[in-house]
Amino acid sequence: MMPANHSGPVRRVSLYTERLVLRPTNRTDADRAFEIQSDWDVTRMLRMARFPPDLDETAGWFAEHEQEWLAGTAYRFAVLREGRMIGLVDIDEVVGGEGDLGYWFEKASWGQGFAFEAARAVADFAFGALGLTRLRSGHAADNPASGNVLSKLGFHPLGATRRPSRSRGHDILHQSYTLSGARRHPEDDRAMIFREGTPRDREAIASLHILVSRLSYAEILPADYLATVMPEEKARLWQQRLAQGVDPAKMCLTLADDGSDVVGFACFLFDFEPEFGTYLHNLYVAPNHQGKGVARRLLMESIRRFSAERLERPVHLLALAENHTARRFYARLNGRLTEEKQNVATSYPDVRFVRFQWPTAREMSKAAWPASA
Repeated sequence: MMPANHSGPVRRVSLYTERLVLRPTNRTDADRAFEIQSDWDVTRMLRMARFPPDLDETAGWFAEHEQEWLAGTAYRFAVLREGRMIGLVDIDEVVGGEGDLGYWFEKASWGQGFAFEAARAVADFAFGALGLTRLRSGHAADNPASGNVLSKLGFHPLGATRRPSRSRGHDILHQSYTLSGARRHPEDDRAMIFREGTPRDREAIASLHILVSRLSYAEILPADYLATVMPEEKARLWQQRLAQGVDPAKMCLTLADDGSDVVGFACFLFDFEPEFGTYLHNLYVAPNHQGKGVARRLLMESIRRFSAERLERPVHLLALAENHTARRFYARLNGRLTEEKQNVATSYPDVRFVRFQWPTAREMSKAAWPASA
């Protein structure tokens, strides 16, 4: 059966989180899965797994995954951390707009938030790209950590029943959960798209720039400036910047689009203070999307379009000295504070800026999105 609300097979795509890459599984993952499930502490929590695992059986299972995807019955992702498979998250038993969410991870990766991070990405995929309306899941009653993951994802507990466990060889108490797509926040139902900006996006970019500036700088810049002067400056900036289109020799403009609006953007300039390297002039994210890795992803998606030569050039930016939120963010990305300077722009309030710099664009991307390294 094809996924709900879709007329054909869903393209095999990879998913990205702040620290992980989730790619569709393939036959070559069988050996690593066998290794992980050879740990009793891992497999005892898997009701349908065999222990000790059988390599031929494991290989046969992975060999079925691509066809399951094409048939729309199951979607399975290998979870990679710095290029190494650490677990698996999947949606299977897909029928009637519903499916089962499952996951398992190597023991060394427990307790670090990877299960929640990866499962959330797959749940978003299920409700967004697949158009499912409900997910089911569950865990052994003596595995409360998995219950914590499901609760954080918004799953609602249904109750516990005794079910057979293949790995343990006897019945266990199994806690079941359900999550309705209708109960999720509307913005979670939309797949985030990262794309190049165009002149058609000018008004959306300017509006977001003005909104976030007013909120971020309310305690830093004068109220009359933020209310009157700043909006005109931003509107004029984007009118001029995009009047002749986006020149890839001068600029890299990347947008985060949630399917209904622009919710973030990053703009790198290649000809501003080139003695310091490539200039990150703008990085803004809508308030309701902040804290979700969108800013980091914007940096990574922008830099991946750089030329090989520009990847090895330094990157720099200027931030308001009193914008401590931004300063902490760039410090976490290993940005080096190189100078503090007085603003010299006549139309801007009398404030000070700090300059952050990275040795190369590649290093900035690696710090922003380790899974891209």
